[in-house]
Amino acid sequence: MGRMSAESLPTNGCVSEGSSPGSPKKDGGQKSSAFRWCVRGLFLGVSLVLLLHPKLGVGWLESAPAGVSPLLALAKLRGGQISFLALLGMVLAFVALWWWRPFCRWVCPLGTCNELAEKLGGWCRVPRMQLWPVGQVLATAAVMSVVVGLPLFLWLDPVAIWSSPWEASDGRISRLGIMALFGALILIFSFATRGGWCRYLCLVGGLQELLFFGRRLGAQALREWASLFAGRKGGVQPSPLTGDSVVDRNDLPAGGAQKAIPQVHNQRLIRRFFLGVGVAGVAIVLPWPKQTKDSRRLRPPGARQPESSFLNLCVRCGNCIRACPAGILIPDWSPAEWTEFAAPVVRFQADYCHRDCVRCGQVCPTGAIQEIQPSDKLRFPIGKVIVEGEICLLADERECGLCRAHCPYEAIRLRFSWDTYAVLPEVDPSRCTGCGACEVICPTQPRKAIRVEPL
Repeated sequence: MGRMSAESLPTNGCVSEGSSPGSPKKDGGQKSSAFRWCVRGLFLGVSLVLLLHPKLGVGWLESAPAGVSPLLALAKLRGGQISFLALLGMVLAFVALWWWRPFCRWVCPLGTCNELAEKLGGWCRVPRMQLWPVGQVLATAAVMSVVVGLPLFLWLDPVAIWSSPWEASDGRISRLGIMALFGALILIFSFATRGGWCRYLCLVGGLQELLFFGRRLGAQALREWASLFAGRKGGVQPSPLTGDSVVDRNDLPAGGAQKAIPQVHNQRLIRRFFLGVGVAGVAIVLPWPKQTKDSRRLRPPGARQPESSFLNLCVRCGNCIRACPAGILIPDWSPAEWTEFAAPVVRFQADYCHRDCVRCGQVCPTGAIQEIQPSDKLRFPIGKVIVEGEICLLADERECGLCRAHCPYEAIRLRFSWDTYAVLPEVDPSRCTGCGACEVICPTQPRKAIRVEPL
């Protein structure tokens, strides 16, 4: 079996669509490669446009690019929500059974940037770093945790990582500044390791490798057992599962193979799979920080309950923050618990959650924020309204009543209080969604007399 040096391996752990190593590509291979790069450039450009100008998206398109990830699609379908992008992500996972890493090589914008940096490293003769394939282990752990209903490691998804910095500035740094910093870090790492992220660390890349090699190993096992059964009938006793001597992934099959696919040692792949299962089991039983009264935050309408389910499913992609027309969603940079870091929280400052708006749930790629209808907001309140009569203007016999006038659900009325002998706002919880309209319009400063607090 011919062996090839690691330096001459092509990008993304796969062999070029040409002929044998060292020979010039045929015209067909050049055309195929050019077409693939055109498709990748198209996906990269579309993702940039949607991330910089999310309002250009139409319906389901607003949740791109994170929505097409096979791993995030599995999490959303596991939560009982079906969307076009989730189905597309599962189609890509199905294709990966027969096609070598289709998501990485055709769709993933982070993979495109990685491969460009990898090529640049090759031109500069940067030595290729050989790393342990962590991605296969993490992919197994992520899938196992999603299946049992306690999703972990989803925040390592490459399209979630690609999407998250674009709205992370919180008004302090421009989006272009975040773009430049994030892009520089990715390019530097990919340049220095010659594509180490996609080859060895990427969660979705590891998942596709498990699917591809797992199908091949399964088919090989069936052929071996069929051969064993046929041999017994004919008096021949071949050894079952003789394929464990396959070379490692950075070697090639027998020389001159067209469109050769890298191989993996069967036993190594199986060990990585069970190691991933073990990692998932340990992570699931770990004593994660529990939510306390002080750590509770206002979450978008439709956020999963309990809070731990929302935090596990949320990949901090920023889709809901970009899509919110009122601008009341921001990333939480100072959480009470580290598990809440960068998760979206509601801040009623200049606007409130409009009665007919459910865009955050429509663009969530994992179902951390459920897709609900405007009429369902009463069943998924953001928080509860608290009235502090001591600082309300009505308690000082000053004219107000703005909260009642601006409540879109007519959930507030003015009622005489025998405790304070004053007319004060009273909230009907059965009609209140915690939209924040009353808090925004309340004129008391610096503390609002009426405000929304976590449930």
